Amino acid sequence: MAKKKRPVDSGPAVRIPPHGHCVVCGKAVPEGEKFCSEECEASFKKMQRAKIMQFIYMLLLVFILLLFLYGSV
Repeated sequence: MAKKKRPVDSGPAVRIPPHGHCVVCGKAVPEGEKFCSEECEASFKKMQRAKIMQFIYMLLLVFILLLFLYGSV
């Protein structure tokens, strides 16, 4: 029969204030905020723009392929 493990006492409990995490780097930020710095916010916006442009290019590619396939009928 296996013995039950007891939790290790790590000392007095430390209260961590309510907080969130930066969506780019993961650092702790005050509750309700998304970014830890202006650099992270700019980086996030740049990534978002790149994703939107990639989506637009994919739509254009599909449209052009459809034109070639069905436009010659």
